[in-house]
Amino acid sequence: MTLHPPPFPDRLRHRLDPPRPRLRVILSALLPGLLLLLPLWRVHSVEVISCQGLPESAVASCLTMIDTPVILLNLDYFRRQTDTWPGVRSADVAFDLGGTLTVKAHPAAAQASTAVANSWHGVTKDGYLSGRLDGPKAPVLYGFAHDPDKLKTALAIVRRVETAFGANAISARPLLPGSLELELQLPSESDHKILARVGREATASEVWWCQQMNRGDGPWSHVDLLYEDRVIIGGAL
Repeated sequence: MTLHPPPFPDRLRHRLDPPRPRLRVILSALLPGLLLLLPLWRVHSVEVISCQGLPESAVASCLTMIDTPVILLNLDYFRRQTDTWPGVRSADVAFDLGGTLTVKAHPAAAQASTAVANSWHGVTKDGYLSGRLDGPKAPVLYGFAHDPDKLKTALAIVRRVETAFGANAISARPLLPGSLELELQLPSESDHKILARVGREATASEVWWCQQMNRGDGPWSHVDLLYEDRVIIGGAL
């Protein structure tokens, strides 16, 4: 028979407490001080990288954020407020630990162009001017006084006619209120241009003429489609 020593009493055993995480202890000690200093952390500077579609009033609004407590800064709300402008496609908003708020506005894509003084500027689908262009971008919109509503309406008419005619619009000019004169070019005939007068809404004569053009009939150089009951054509080749 083998004799074993009596068991060691549990009450006499030395128990090792698990080590407390040092990082948690440090953070717990610093947290009260950080909370007291948080209201003192403010926006020290604002950098706005603007574009043509962002008005000066919006830029001025961005600059009012200087000295704003960081705890009150909502970057997502600020981004939404910036990219709601029609001439802005999107906006990036960032804040660094040094206290600089950066706002970068990206211009909306140009769907057409128009002359501004001695330069060319893009026109967005909403009729607002976008950035400066190196040259004209078809369709060129003449004589609309940079009015967003008129430019938007003109661009909508141009797109409707392009789709119906199967042609590319080179330019558009206003005639009577609600009507345009368009210079069109057929993709298959680069040297053949058509001057078409159209209204805000498609007339019966415009629908008929589109059918003729889609069949390859009537290579006319001038056509007036403003009337419901007749088509005025000229310059047959």
